[in-house]
Amino acid sequence: MNPTTVRGRVPPWQIALDMLLVIIATVGLATVLTVGLVAFRLGSTGSPEASTPEALMRLIGADGMLAVIAVQNLCFAAVPLVRIIWLRREPWSALGLHAGQTGRNIVLGGALGIALLLLNGLIGALFQAAGVTQNQAQLYPLLPGDRLGHLLFFIGAALLAPLGEELLFRGYLFSTVRPYSRTLAYLLSALAFALAHGLSATEGVVVLLTTTFAIGIALAAAREQTGSLVPAIVAHMVNNAVAVSALIVCVDSPAPAWCPAG
Repeated sequence: MNPTTVRGRVPPWQIALDMLLVIIATVGLATVLTVGLVAFRLGSTGSPEASTPEALMRLIGADGMLAVIAVQNLCFAAVPLVRIIWLRREPWSALGLHAGQTGRNIVLGGALGIALLLLNGLIGALFQAAGVTQNQAQLYPLLPGDRLGHLLFFIGAALLAPLGEELLFRGYLFSTVRPYSRTLAYLLSALAFALAHGLSATEGVVVLLTTTFAIGIALAAAREQTGSLVPAIVAHMVNNAVAVSALIVCVDSPAPAWCPAG
């Protein structure tokens, strides 16, 4: 099956400009929203000043984090929809969104999602053996017993984020670079995916970058081999859903013995 259905080639300068606009929009809107939430809550609740990343995330809260994730992924989805569907007037299949072999693609996505969890665990274990760990999970606004907060964060991380990220990195970036170079398409889409997650940790960022880069390569392979974005979306959702569910279990008290310390 043809791995890309984009007709012709999107000029490289347009691809670069689109990605730059995504960065500006997501960072700008997320910053404005975050600052506004923090200022409002500091003023209305008299909460202590957020002096650490962990304190800041708790102040933003799960509802605020859901809003930030929603805004970011709306920006992610807007680029492929505007550039490919609206301006170039191409069909949805140009982004890998079509009804063909949906059942098979969902099953493949589920199996890939489990494989990604194993890959994530393997890379984490290798780095941990070398004394390097990342603290992404510690920066999430999850509190013991906060069922509503857990649900809101799950919706954002396990449902919204995979949709927006797959539309941008595999639906748009991989598909538009692929006509120029298969290798470059893999590397750029995986690298952009990894860098987009680079600010999610303040310690052991190399672990997070390595893991997300490897996952990005695997998801791009699914996009290419099936000609559909569905397996990548489903795999991404499975990976995030299991990871977030495990994290929620670990933040509740008492946490199971298998949860990491801290």
